[in-house]
Amino acid sequence: MNKLVSALDRSPITWLLLGVGIIALTYVQSPIALLAWLAAVPFLRYQRLRPGWRGLVSLVLALLVGWTLATVRIVSDPLPLVMSLLYGVPLAFFAALPYLALSRLRLDPIRRILVFALLATAAEWLQRNGTPFLSWGAAGYSQMSNLPLMQLASLGGLSFISLLIHGVGATIEALLAGESRARRPAVALGAIVVLAHVWGGLRLQTPPAETTLVATIDTPSTIGSPDLPEPALVADWNETLAARTRRAADAGARLVVWTEASTLVMQDEEDAFQAWLGDLAAETATELVVAYVIPLPGDSFRYENKYAWLRPDGTVDHTYLKHEPVPGEPAVRGTEPPTTVETAFGRAGGAICYDYDAPYLAVNHARLGADLVALPSSDWAGIDPVHTHMAAVRAIEGGHSVVRSTRWGLSAGIDPMGRLLGQRSAFDDTEDGVLLVRLPRHGRQTLFGTLGERGVGLILLLALIATGISARYARHLAPHGSHDRSPRPAGGLHRPRTGPERAA
Repeated sequence: MNKLVSALDRSPITWLLLGVGIIALTYVQSPIALLAWLAAVPFLRYQRLRPGWRGLVSLVLALLVGWTLATVRIVSDPLPLVMSLLYGVPLAFFAALPYLALSRLRLDPIRRILVFALLATAAEWLQRNGTPFLSWGAAGYSQMSNLPLMQLASLGGLSFISLLIHGVGATIEALLAGESRARRPAVALGAIVVLAHVWGGLRLQTPPAETTLVATIDTPSTIGSPDLPEPALVADWNETLAARTRRAADAGARLVVWTEASTLVMQDEEDAFQAWLGDLAAETATELVVAYVIPLPGDSFRYENKYAWLRPDGTVDHTYLKHEPVPGEPAVRGTEPPTTVETAFGRAGGAICYDYDAPYLAVNHARLGADLVALPSSDWAGIDPVHTHMAAVRAIEGGHSVVRSTRWGLSAGIDPMGRLLGQRSAFDDTEDGVLLVRLPRHGRQTLFGTLGERGVGLILLLALIATGISARYARHLAPHGSHDRSPRPAGGLHRPRTGPERAA
């Protein structure tokens, strides 16, 4: 290992190339879980070897290349390749923030590890709570195949998992640099990782619960542009959807969820359409969640992306507009507070697709006591199946089941521990178009449901403040020249300074 590190150190640019490759293979789509723990190592190592502004510029450019390559993997028809920049540039910006901040700080090895992990996690928090790119690119998503570890999301959401990943990466880099004082955080983090797996494994040993049968209904709809289909074609879609709904009800489904944009409804026809849906819900005696698109008049193409919730007696309980349109989606943004419905199988709520890339909506449902959330969705081949797995993280965070009915993607029934108890891809070669799956009737209370994103953000902020105060206090007490004497390679973290020492 020492020979490999020395070889890379002789040409620091190879660290950046390694980092670019890890990001491209680790984030956004089909993550290689193990690599995520190493993703920060090449960049921290390069920053240690090239601490000046030129090195920082090279590091930021490498992050931009890496994140653009990562997002290229989710671009497929009908999206243009330029979409990779739409996501790659902002994701790289937030990924660069902790390195930019670290370059201005003077810290001992232990605090350097902690500060980097906190800053990287805080940057993710800022992105998903302050931009339309929401939680895409979060380090925590890299572990979606590791269900025991993902149970940490029930305590602190994605942030707790990302914090652990970033901390491990910073610790590995410190050990490679010969920082002897990094051994204690290495032992502590190792113990936390082991305990998290043990606790998560025990949490997954939940005894079988009372269940109810739910169904997702695929659609032949091809809505996706201003070129609207002919009314006769829409009528055929609706008949197909109704036939599949009847088939699901005959099989015993109590809740039936259509996909996002499952059909087209003109503005002056919505009342008649909802009346038709009411008849279908009463006929099948089901809770029926139907998502559809209503084009709006005007010179530019805009629409309402909404669902209607029909009760088994045929009445419309409520309608809902998508709260978080995808960047560039010309949909009217919904502002109404989330609501829940008391059903025969528990309390249920709903959202639409990209909404559940925002953890705050899952928290809102948790605080309303939802046992299950219907999630009409529409994907494309490039984000299949990762987008459905991201919704599974919301199930863990909120402690409720999720019924994700997906056009052009993976439909699934997900339990409150994030397990996909049933799944069906829209790309399967089948004409059936129906997924039946049994889900628990009751959700689980979670700490994250209580804390929410604001609570977790406050914890991160207080931890950063406490670390900064402790660093200042430690330097004040330390004898002059005794601070941070751990061995470093030439051109290490602390470059020569001619001015006053910078505060952490």
